[in-house]
Amino acid sequence: AGLALGAISRANSMYTEGHVADQNPLGGIEVSLGSAVDLTISLGPEEPEPLSLEVEVIDDVATTDESGGYHYRYGEFGRMSLYVIGSEFPFSVVAQSPDTKRLQFTLLADGSVSVDINGTVGTDWVVYADPVDPRIVTLDKEWESYIELGDGLTRFSVEDSTGDRATASLQVVVE
Repeated sequence: AGLALGAISRANSMYTEGHVADQNPLGGIEVSLGSAVDLTISLGPEEPEPLSLEVEVIDDVATTDESGGYHYRYGEFGRMSLYVIGSEFPFSVVAQSPDTKRLQFTLLADGSVSVDINGTVGTDWVVYADPVDPRIVTLDKEWESYIELGDGLTRFSVEDSTGDRATASLQVVVE
C-alpha cells in the first residue's frame, strides 16, 4: 500500500482488546505515497463503574446531632441530593422513610425522571431531575409524621439495568 506506520496509541473502546479501534487518516482517503498512518489499538471495553449511591441533605432547615442524624420539626420540608454512581441506565430508585411514605422512580440516560405511581405511597415526596447530570436528582420530602430516634432510617436503594443494587440511608428525627 506504500504507507508508513505512524504513532500507535492505546485506548478503551467497544472493540476487542488488540484490534484496531481507530486510524488516521481513515481508510479510503487518498494520501501521498509513504504517508504515516496513526493507529489506536483497543484495550477493550471500559469496566463499568461499580454501582453506588450518595445521599446528602442540602437544606438549611435540618439541625444535626452528634450521631450524624438530621432533625426536623413536624411539617418542615427536607431537601436531599441523590447521586447515582454508575453507567448502566436506566436506574430504578426507591426512597422509603420511616413514616411509610415511599417514592419509586426511574432515571433515564436522557436526564428524564419517570415516577412509578404504583410504587409510590403518600404524596409528600417530590423529585426533580438535574438539568446537567442525569445521575443526580433532588428530593423534597415533607415531614408529616413524628419520627423518634430509633424509629428507623430513611432508606434509599438503586438498581441498574444489569440488576446490580446499592443502598444508602439517613437517620431522620421529626419532632
